[in-house]
Amino acid sequence: MAAASTPLLDPSCPQLERTFRGHRGIVRSVSFNPTTQQLASGGDDMSVMVWNFKPSMRAYRFIGHQAAVNAVQFSPTGELLASASTDRTVKLWIPTVQGESRTIKGHSGGVRALSFAPDGKKLLTASDDKTLKLWSVSTHRFINTFSGHTSWVRACAMSPDGRLAASGSDDKLVKLWSVDKRDCITTFYDHPAAVSAVAFHPDGTCLATAGHDASIKIWDLRMNRELLQHYDAHDDQVNSLSFHLSGNWLVSSSNDGTVKAWDVQEGHLTYVVSSHTGGVASSQFAPNGGFFATGGADHMVMVWKTNFDKHERVDRGLAAGRGGSASRMVMPTKDTRRPLVDASASLNTTHTTAHSKKAPRHQPAPAALEVDSAVGPAAPSTDPAPAAARPAHHTPDRFETTRREIAIPALPLEIGSQEVSERLETAFRQLDIITGTMQRFQERLCLNEDRFMKVDTAVQQMISKQGALENDIRSVAQVVEESSKRNEQMLASFVEGMQQQLAATAACSSSPPVLSRREELARQLASLEEEERGLSSAEAHQL
Repeated sequence: MAAASTPLLDPSCPQLERTFRGHRGIVRSVSFNPTTQQLASGGDDMSVMVWNFKPSMRAYRFIGHQAAVNAVQFSPTGELLASASTDRTVKLWIPTVQGESRTIKGHSGGVRALSFAPDGKKLLTASDDKTLKLWSVSTHRFINTFSGHTSWVRACAMSPDGRLAASGSDDKLVKLWSVDKRDCITTFYDHPAAVSAVAFHPDGTCLATAGHDASIKIWDLRMNRELLQHYDAHDDQVNSLSFHLSGNWLVSSSNDGTVKAWDVQEGHLTYVVSSHTGGVASSQFAPNGGFFATGGADHMVMVWKTNFDKHERVDRGLAAGRGGSASRMVMPTKDTRRPLVDASASLNTTHTTAHSKKAPRHQPAPAALEVDSAVGPAAPSTDPAPAAARPAHHTPDRFETTRREIAIPALPLEIGSQEVSERLETAFRQLDIITGTMQRFQERLCLNEDRFMKVDTAVQQMISKQGALENDIRSVAQVVEESSKRNEQMLASFVEGMQQQLAATAACSSSPPVLSRREELARQLASLEEEERGLSSAEAHQL
């Protein structure tokens, strides 16, 4: 166990309790059984492992997926274990040695994440087909599709009351959905890169999000739905988020090879764990809050004791030394519109960097229980090359302060110079955080102004296009009118011509009939015969 870098904020580090080996690829997801008797994990080796904490029980290996397992989660009762895979399927396992399962098919792309409803009757899944789907656990039937993202959906979560669902996508958006109304009610735009993790606060009033921009953001989900906290958390993309049962702490894992625990009440980093070789793909708190588990690119699953109770005892001791109770920033509750903060002793709603606290990087103790046994045939290895380990010269986080003139309250005479220095350091840290928060608000204000300008420009363009369209409509109407007049004139001329033809036809029908050609020839023949007879009579008379 590493020594604490400062007695004020870091009296204890997490303690490594168990190390499980059995995966043959990156461990993408971990999940505790609600009874805390089992831990499930899934990875790139296409298998689901169930680790039993009783030494007398072996681990179970479930084989059935045809591609990497991206997510695993126990149901709220612990009777089922759900797994999501790149093979486009979701499987519901019974976490016993038999490993019976049912398969759910419906997505047209790989399934990246899943989340049970609090009552365990519904299951939410997120997929590369850009949708989320809600399923009935008992009937394995499809209930509804949530569409709205324009790229892969990498993360999803159900709220503690089951009425809301959250999703994060490669389109850089975080969407909040109404499960009953089946539509999107809020979209958060502040992430500049893909969003890979979302997690609801246990009281349901806040949502934590993280992604490839290496930051963590905490949003207020009440009426204002504004940004509460921003952490420049890691040096590489964040892969997972998990809230502690109390809601006071948040654990995150990253490709930078670290797992970090954050005190979201005070708005600072509690400690850093550097134990895995390569990136850390998953992390989750146990339901009782006493442990958290991590899985990484080194194919290992580790279980840690949080030791948060020791941090709380130190906080109470410091408060007693000041002659009063510690003033802490309370995360939003259903009874308050904004966090209540005593500026003289606690932090404001914060913009916090990963360097805002002297947190030790903890290397695990060498003595750790390793479980290598597994039930069932070994899965074929599809192990990609693990992520590169962090360089050896990487140094622990350091607190960087900017000296400012502040009003220091009067200190008791019995307080030594060491505690005065610590209090001054805390005060400077608070000022840095408040300054960072103000800068963040200014950035958002500038961003909103840019958006308003873009909207105004778009409106002006629409007005111009509307004027041009009106001119085109008038021109078309004029052409139609002229064409109608020409058609009317042509029609009148045609009618007049037809009337004249009818009149001529009527006149022709009233005249005597014309003899046929045959009758005319017969008449001419008779005339010739008569002339011939006349000539014959004349010649006879002369003779």
